Amino acid sequence: MKKFLALLTALALALTFAIPTFAADELANVFDKLPDKYAGATVVTLIDQWSDGATNARSGKMENYSYVFLKNDGKGDFVVKFTVDKEAVYDFGFTLMGWTKSVLRATDVSVDGGTKYRIAYDYAESDQYHDHYFYGLKETLKPGEHTMTFSLTSDFDDSTVKTPYFINFFYVSEDLPAAADTTVDTAPKTADTLSVALLALAVSGLGVTAVIRKKKV
Repeated sequence: MKKFLALLTALALALTFAIPTFAADELANVFDKLPDKYAGATVVTLIDQWSDGATNARSGKMENYSYVFLKNDGKGDFVVKFTVDKEAVYDFGFTLMGWTKSVLRATDVSVDGGTKYRIAYDYAESDQYHDHYFYGLKETLKPGEHTMTFSLTSDFDDSTVKTPYFINFFYVSEDLPAAADTTVDTAPKTADTLSVALLALAVSGLGVTAVIRKKKV
């Protein structure tokens, strides 16, 4: 019994340290008025790069909005190209068409296929046809062409979770951060956590061995 409990403890500890978290980060959001920092932002209109049947993206038009949304058509992510002219930190935002109450609407977005950010909202009746902004996605980019990718979320089922209606994305640049100091970074990295997990497993294994040997004496 002790052997079994020791093994369970070792496995649980190892998994706690070793398994990464894949949940996408979430962005801030606001209706109708953006923070002043986005005044004069460069805007990329999604419908301009949309092609019928090329990806999971579909298009629609209501009131003054021409939008793009996703379905699980088995045709892959909607990837939009954009260009920046200098190396800088870029702060991205997204314009959506607010909608009426239905179900949770969510989509993952990422720059150059990097970290995924979750855009999710469960609208109320009064939100319909309002400008809805999500913002705060920051990436350091070099001059040249880059991509913004719109992906289905892991919980998308087109029933209890659908996708929002995207109009565009926009961005402003910020200065690069000052050069990092030489202070040793003590934060654990992925390799470190894996090492800790393996060490914990080994230590627990020694405990199991001790229990077994004690029984044999």
